[in-house]
Amino acid sequence: MHRRDAGVRSRHQAWWRDDEDTQWPVGRSSEEHDQSGARFAHTHRSATSVGSLRLPRSVSPIVIRLGRLGDTIMLSPLLQSLHARYGQPCRLISASPWSQQLYGSDPHVKGIYSFDRHSPFMLGIDWWRAFFMLRRSPLAPVYVCEPELLQLARISRLLALSGVDHSRRLFITDFPEIANIHWSDRLEHFGRETPAALRPAFGRTVTLSEHIPTLRIADADRFDRDAWLSKRNWRDRTLLLIQPGNHLTLRNRGRRRNVSDSKAWPIKRWAALLQRVRAQMPHALIMICGAPEETFLLEEIRAATQISDLVIATPSLRRLFALCELADAMISVDSGPAHAAAALSLPVLILFGEHPQQRWLPRAHTCGAVVGVGGPPASTRAEQISVDTAFAAWCSLRAQVARARGGERARAASQH
Repeated sequence: MHRRDAGVRSRHQAWWRDDEDTQWPVGRSSEEHDQSGARFAHTHRSATSVGSLRLPRSVSPIVIRLGRLGDTIMLSPLLQSLHARYGQPCRLISASPWSQQLYGSDPHVKGIYSFDRHSPFMLGIDWWRAFFMLRRSPLAPVYVCEPELLQLARISRLLALSGVDHSRRLFITDFPEIANIHWSDRLEHFGRETPAALRPAFGRTVTLSEHIPTLRIADADRFDRDAWLSKRNWRDRTLLLIQPGNHLTLRNRGRRRNVSDSKAWPIKRWAALLQRVRAQMPHALIMICGAPEETFLLEEIRAATQISDLVIATPSLRRLFALCELADAMISVDSGPAHAAAALSLPVLILFGEHPQQRWLPRAHTCGAVVGVGGPPASTRAEQISVDTAFAAWCSLRAQVARARGGERARAASQH
């Protein structure tokens, strides 16, 4: 090896060897890496032979989804079921900049490899971290949950360069019979499949009691939220969260409307809806939330409502999750925060654009409630939803929540 090449590899040794299970010695060829992986499996006390590949009792599955926030949240049950099946937490390759905040402390995830959806292929250290992780995982099953053709092409090239054998990888697009069902069901069915090379050792599937996304709130997040609310004298008020933006408003910094944004709801309708909600909940704190880049949009909505104590907040993602845990309800367009609210059992009303509810409406646990309005076949743009329709859906959500809470109180009383 040339001295210059050895120096480059030595400088990158720290991030190149970030896998805690297998430490590949610097300077080995890819063939030696594969042979070392086979020897490791061969010496495992419960190894199973599949051709020339020796499988251990447990292995860390690799899940790939280059989606946005809501797409990444929906992976939660799949990660849990694969962990239970293969005996080790998953490694997640994603394009969501929030993946670390979503799954950094999740017991079903042991490594996160994230890069921008639109970053050039294999340019940047994050691509190479994913590449070397794949090279060092010659026994791991790979589940590709990506449906978009452009991203699939990038993933296929990454797997080919990494030497991932076809017999241990699965693509969700290879199962057209589940293409048109709800995404939660689609991921559940996909998780029951087993790559050919691993069927002898891991053919047994694991069924969860609920295939519903779950997010975890740390005590530090609760402390931060409570301190933030107390500082503003908002701690003891009923909290209603409003989420008017989505990834396209974020891209446009909330200043100009993108005509391709089917999820955008007109500002005047937001104002009219919030005025009706205020009349129904006169003492609630209505908080319009968004990213800092969306402040212009949030200010426009607040000005149009003419509600004096309506507030604007641009919380971090973890603080938003903690607020969802405490809030009374959320009204949102079809967005990642809406999926987070449902995963945290916060009652949520969602205004849909071009995506059908039958495939994308978030699912909540028994203590939560989700009501959707709009979407095909009724409509293809959120702007086709009237204020009356949205308010009727809001009233329906509140009625569902009241019934559920009444039932909980009755069950609690019967136990005493």
